[in-house]
Amino acid sequence: MPELVEVNELEHIEVLFEFLQRLESANHAFSADVDPVFSRVKDRLVMDNLTNIIAQLEWIYRTKKNYEWRAATKSLFVTYLDDDKEELASNLMANVREDDVQNRDVELSELAEDLINKLVEIWEG
Repeated sequence: MPELVEVNELEHIEVLFEFLQRLESANHAFSADVDPVFSRVKDRLVMDNLTNIIAQLEWIYRTKKNYEWRAATKSLFVTYLDDDKEELASNLMANVREDDVQNRDVELSELAEDLINKLVEIWEG
């Protein structure tokens, strides 16, 4: 039997429409490559389920405080890193140093911040 939900637990229909508009606009931005940030993200991450990634980014935007966006987006990125590309790069370099890992983390963090800022521009624009 389905779980019963109280009426006062439901969101207003406007919230759903805003959510769908943000999903659609972000999906369009990724598909149209309207900014190099979107291309950089697609190059670094496994984008098998773009809608799922966008939904998670929208959830970060909607539920986290703006000073938490960068860290939350970076954490999301880590789950979608293209491990094959990372492994190939480390094999080519032969010995990955700790500095290289830190540099990757900094680059990923900066990319996360760039992306969330671009999405905020689109969503609040």
